[in-house]
Amino acid sequence: MQEAWLELSRADTRAVENLNGWLTTVAARVCLDMLRARRPRP
Repeated sequence: MQEAWLELSRADTRAVENLNGWLTTVAARVCLDMLRARRPRP
């Protein structure tokens, strides 16, 4: 959630019509990026 909060603080949200949807998308992308970057355990 910290990553999503940082994205929110850096972004210009005046043009965002649906802030809840935007935050959900950002949080989902951060989670997916973390899962992709994770190495499988042997």
